[in-house]
Amino acid sequence: MLIITVKSTETVEVCQQIKRYLTKNTYLLSLQNGVINEEILSEMFGREWILSGVAYVTARVEEPGKVEQSGKHMFIIGNLTSVQKEMTDQVIRLFQEAGIQSKYSSEITKKKWEKSLWNVTFNPLSVVSSASVGEILDDQKLRRTAELVLKEIVEVAKHHKIEITKEMESRVFKNAESAKHHTTSMLQDYKNKKPMEIEALCGYFVKSGEKIGLNVPVLKTIYSILLFIDHSNRSQPDSYLN
Repeated sequence: MLIITVKSTETVEVCQQIKRYLTKNTYLLSLQNGVINEEILSEMFGREWILSGVAYVTARVEEPGKVEQSGKHMFIIGNLTSVQKEMTDQVIRLFQEAGIQSKYSSEITKKKWEKSLWNVTFNPLSVVSSASVGEILDDQKLRRTAELVLKEIVEVAKHHKIEITKEMESRVFKNAESAKHHTTSMLQDYKNKKPMEIEALCGYFVKSGEKIGLNVPVLKTIYSILLFIDHSNRSQPDSYLN
């Protein structure tokens, strides 16, 4: 089994690189952000060989080759097809034996969407506003923008037959309150001039909404600004937001 943990921007390239190392019995486990990577992997290697997971880990890169983890961690893992259940159970046991908190979900796609609610609400907005999670929550207009983004994501989810409960929605802001000093991963990438997961954490939801005739004006505006910022950030020595 190979575990895929790279940014969504690198999924296709990495898949091309690992092809030669795979056997006919190799499973791939995606622990990536967003809801599109499993489909990319399935198209390249077959859906029956892809496992899906959600990783809740708070960490930061202190220096090249050195990552510091803080707080609790949890892996939620599930199978995309019924034939993968045995392998999924084996993977979870392996993680648990290694001291990694892991559990099974029979609704792993829903779990991926649930994590995306927070990521899509706060990651893109943090970059276009250059704000921490706490600054977004404490600023009335930014908080209202975040609420509108969440509302649009929920509507997109409904069209994908993903049930988003009111409790799940309220948990987005509840979790944000406990992470007010957190700098989102997308804002960290921006500040370090790294490619941002714009498509996985924003573009996909905009395009998905447009495809089904659903209006997502706030997300669409943020997406357009993100594309400009990303191009400007990676083509100039100093970003205009710094």
